[in-house]
Order: sequence, then structure tokens, then C-alpha cells
Amino acid sequence: MSAVRVGSGAPPCRCRRLLGPGPETEDVAQDAILAACLSLERLREPARFGPWLLAIAANLARMTQRRRRLLPLEALDEPPILVTLWSAASPDPAEVAGVFVDRKVLAPR
Repeated sequence: MSAVRVGSGAPPCRCRRLLGPGPETEDVAQDAILAACLSLERLREPARFGPWLLAIAANLARMTQRRRRLLPLEALDEPPILVTLWSAASPDPAEVAGVFVDRKVLAPR
């Protein structure tokens, strides 16, 4: 357990760098420490505990980032305008083009 006490400041820093500040970051860091403790038998070189723990923290933070990006459309308060347009029977091409111009995806000619 002394290895966790010595190295436990680094996982929150690594997670904060990848996820930004917040309670979710602290949760991910704690999950990394727990995962490392539960799988100590897989650590081949005990002297490499620190880098191994940081790798676990970074992997969990990246998985959290991916989950953030994969927000289902149902979770949004209102559907994105393009989804609304394309779900219509036959969207008006001018209206669709107007959305892109409004969003500055396409510059008006």
C-alpha cells in the first residue's frame, strides 16, 4: 500500500490533464488506483509500479473521453437541426443549405 500512497498524486494529475478539472476526474483517478491494486499480480516489474499506474489512469481517462463523445441523440434536450431536417419526408434542399451557411460550415457564395 505504500506504493499507492507515494504514487497516488500522479494519477489525478494525469487524469486532470486529459479530462480537465472536476469530480469525474477524481473518480477516474480513484478507479485507476483501485484497478491497479486489484491487478497487482499482473505487474511484472514492481519497480515500474508508478509508470504502470499512470498508464492505467491514462487509459481510463481516454475511455471516459470516448464515452463523452458517444452521447446518444436521445440524451440531447432537442434534436440537432440536421437530424430534424433529414427525418422529414422530403427536406427542402435550400433549408438544408441554409443550415450549413448558418453554422458557417459552408461560406455563402
